[in-house]
Amino acid sequence: GFALTPLGAHLAKLPVEPRVGKMLVYACALGCAPSALVAAAAMTCKPAFVARGPDASDKHAATAAKRLASDEAGGASDHLAIARAFARWRESPAEATRTYSLARGTMRDVARARDQLARTLRESGFDPDGPACAANADNDDLARCALVAGLFPNVARVAPGEGSGGGKGGGGRGG
Repeated sequence: GFALTPLGAHLAKLPVEPRVGKMLVYACALGCAPSALVAAAAMTCKPAFVARGPDASDKHAATAAKRLASDEAGGASDHLAIARAFARWRESPAEATRTYSLARGTMRDVARARDQLARTLRESGFDPDGPACAANADNDDLARCALVAGLFPNVARVAPGEGSGGGKGGGGRGG
């Protein structure tokens, strides 16, 4: 017969997609569970960064606000952007909603989903808000490691025309 690995046994207890569960388990082990919890919760909700008006400049403002949150978390991570914006939202909802162009209802949904995931992790033997699982809560590099380790191979998206095969040094075919 087949036997579950220790990681598999933990994942079997979590009511989330295995990659998300793996990310959460690794985040607990690395001590950066708070960011991973928010990232996992946000994956189940509508987009948190929103355009506030009908014209294109509002869409650019939402993108800029998301980039601001991402840059504050070390850059190049939508998952860490929402984690950073969420942390600020918990401290000051009105200010964070303005600064990061956040959807209030979505942020409440993220909070509920985050709290549910935290309860589920506690029931599975982890304490995501405890000292061990949150010892490195401010370490964005470790959070990035947990995200990549859990979510691989879904860690990047190449926009059309930006992949290998085009442009200078693109490694395309032909010569």
